[in-house]
Amino acid sequence: LPNHLARSNRLVVLHSEAYFSRLWTSFEVATFLAARRADCVDVVPLWLPPLVLAAMASDIVGSALFMPVANRVTPALVARLGPFGMLLAMLIAFPMAYFFAIGPVVGGRAVDYAD
Repeated sequence: LPNHLARSNRLVVLHSEAYFSRLWTSFEVATFLAARRADCVDVVPLWLPPLVLAAMASDIVGSALFMPVANRVTPALVARLGPFGMLLAMLIAFPMAYFFAIGPVVGGRAVDYAD
């Protein structure tokens, strides 16, 4: 293991709550950090990839559902709000949609927004 880590330029840690409870994972990180700087270590929490995939899927589905409506409604809204009003509406609406649609599934657990 030390020879393999010495030849590696980067270490990707797929981190979970139990990652450092095993001795060999702690040894692996310590061995790598003895030979390299800490900025050569990438820590990826295991809940992040499903969150990114859920965000991408909701964006695709939302776009597919919204496009027919947008083609009829958008010209009237642009005429009424102007282009900067539409930009402001999108900057407010999209983060709220992600917050309420994706926030509850972070890590597969319900998220309490009061915390």
